[in-house]
Amino acid sequence: MIAASIDRARRLSSGPAVVSAARLGPGSAHASTLDNLRLEIISGRDSFDALGPDWSRLYDRAGPAGQPFQSFAWSWHWANHFLEPAGTLRASRTTLHILVAWRGEDLVLVWPLVRVRNRGIVELRFLGDPVGEYGDALVDPGLPALPLLRTAWSFLIARSKADVVVLGNVREDAAIGPLMAENGAVTTRVEGAPYMDFTGAKDYEAYMSRFSGRSRSTRRRKRAKLAEAGPLTHRTLNSGSEARQAAREILELKRKWQLDKGIVSRSLCDPRTANFFADVADGLGHDTGCRIMTLDCAGKMVAAELTFVAKDRLVNHVLVYDVDHDRHSPGALLTDDSIQACFAGGIVRYDFMGPANGYKLDWSDAITTVTDYAVPMSLKGRFWVHAYLSYGRERLKRLVAALPASVRRGLASSLAVVLPGM
Repeated sequence: MIAASIDRARRLSSGPAVVSAARLGPGSAHASTLDNLRLEIISGRDSFDALGPDWSRLYDRAGPAGQPFQSFAWSWHWANHFLEPAGTLRASRTTLHILVAWRGEDLVLVWPLVRVRNRGIVELRFLGDPVGEYGDALVDPGLPALPLLRTAWSFLIARSKADVVVLGNVREDAAIGPLMAENGAVTTRVEGAPYMDFTGAKDYEAYMSRFSGRSRSTRRRKRAKLAEAGPLTHRTLNSGSEARQAAREILELKRKWQLDKGIVSRSLCDPRTANFFADVADGLGHDTGCRIMTLDCAGKMVAAELTFVAKDRLVNHVLVYDVDHDRHSPGALLTDDSIQACFAGGIVRYDFMGPANGYKLDWSDAITTVTDYAVPMSLKGRFWVHAYLSYGRERLKRLVAALPASVRRGLASSLAVVLPGM
């Protein structure tokens, strides 16, 4: 099925194209609504920047709740840090490959992708690696999503000259999910994203009653013990220089925590990551919905979360605590405080994102399935998908996880570089 789809698509000519209803197939119920689409690939930075106002308007009307990573603002910050300037040696390794569709003057589809040369393999990926999370396409809610995505997919693979399309962290409710199932995309990883759902509780106290009296008593006791070291205060930061500095402190705390646990993190080993989140927290005129909340003891940050508010949902990107205060469980204390802030701010869901580890599950009500998909488009691509993405990657991760913590701490930076996708 995949090969047939690729063969049909490659018969299309190169460059921007106007797609007629006939290409949807005879008798299509959606032929009239999708007639005369204009599709193109955005690959230059100037064209990307010029797309900003239209992209933002589409995101406002089409962006799903809890999906901040599809906004132009997020992509703009990413491009500033992870897209190499034209003319540099590394510029050809990662290039923009954003698929857009217009209907008249209206932007009706944005599929944010990049084209990456990686170890001799040319991949198409979601824009955002290694700091992004959920990936999807933005589709105008007034148009039939699946027929539009079918047309866009044919256009995309005809022009990509890629070995493989790798689409990671696709939520079960993503617009592109049905297209992946229809195209027979290879599932290379499945995990869960736990979340708390506040819709059934009238207020904070009612929601917290779901937890045992013992667990609530334990948190009160630990809060009191932490307060013995100094006054406990909170900060909530949405933009500006203080948010910028707090973001840097959060990333440093996260590195310290991961080093203590011997955890390998490709993104945190990349110096661009801290600079990216500093700009995102500041805003710089491109608001991503970033919100930082800290728990401070005697004026020192002991726990913090870097989150994003997307409509009526909060997405937790980084939750961290100072390992020197481990015995007081400051992360749990901050999560408790954050829930209270969610009720005050009209947030109906708190998304921990993946992986579904024990801490998150202790707090959560349910889990959203998140899937990595891959579509091989060449012999090299098939080898990469089946030998590494579907098989080798997870086994390498388990091998690393089985190493003694002291060994992992010593090798963390090197392992993050040599093991792609970790």
